[in-house]
Amino acid sequence: MANSWFRLYSEFATDPKVQMLSEAMQRRLIMLFCFRCNGDATLHDDEIVFQLRISHDEWEATKAEFIRRGFIDIDNNLLNWDKRQFRSDSSTERSRKHREQKQQSCNVAATPPDTEQIQNRTDTEKKDSRGASKVSADPPPKVNFQELISVWNDVLGNHCPRIQRLTEQRKRLLANRLKDSFGNNLEEWRKYCEAIKLSSFCVGDNDRGWRANLDWALTPKAISKVLEGAYSNKNIAPESEPIEPPSIEKLREYADRGIKLTPAQMQMLQESKTA
Repeated sequence: MANSWFRLYSEFATDPKVQMLSEAMQRRLIMLFCFRCNGDATLHDDEIVFQLRISHDEWEATKAEFIRRGFIDIDNNLLNWDKRQFRSDSSTERSRKHREQKQQSCNVAATPPDTEQIQNRTDTEKKDSRGASKVSADPPPKVNFQELISVWNDVLGNHCPRIQRLTEQRKRLLANRLKDSFGNNLEEWRKYCEAIKLSSFCVGDNDRGWRANLDWALTPKAISKVLEGAYSNKNIAPESEPIEPPSIEKLREYADRGIKLTPAQMQMLQESKTA
């Protein structure tokens, strides 16, 4: 899908896989998103090196890291791109749907709808004395935000950022997650905090010193991963091995294709000829 814009989700700012990258690496990842958005679905390594204005050695290291973290495959295809972007985002797709809807409206006869098409009110609705509809529903349980904050600070206060401020947005997220993920059960919330505490990765034992905070912990993706054990100490992937320099055969291939080599690479190639 070629388009002038793409969807970038807010979890980019909290996802550990992204935030453990350097700022330079994060920029290169965004640039790959831009290339894919423009329709360059399968960029070759040489094209990416040119577009990013980096050396081949830098791209090889970047590519290996992106592959390890599950952002791209060996052919530079962005993984899960189609799951995050929608055809309706394209102006072409929107224009097509608009024309179809307009055509359908022109073909509809000017007759009143059948009574069968009129949706009846649900059985849960009741009429009051003034004729206004009233939906019968149990009032939502009250959320004791102070208890939730106390649990977080008591369990994780010495390992992760303590909760200092409770904004309205945080209140909404806490209430929603407590209901949807923890069944309005304070003990389940405590177990979740304990699971974060038991993860060395979540409390700072990683290559960037990242630590879980409340905003990250309230994302559905984080909750699912923590509860499923994705961040348990036995499931954390080891750091990648150092990237090996290009082989002599690879350097010769670069030279034959007219790709500019670094001084160190040129010296390696020259030494191989005299050996």
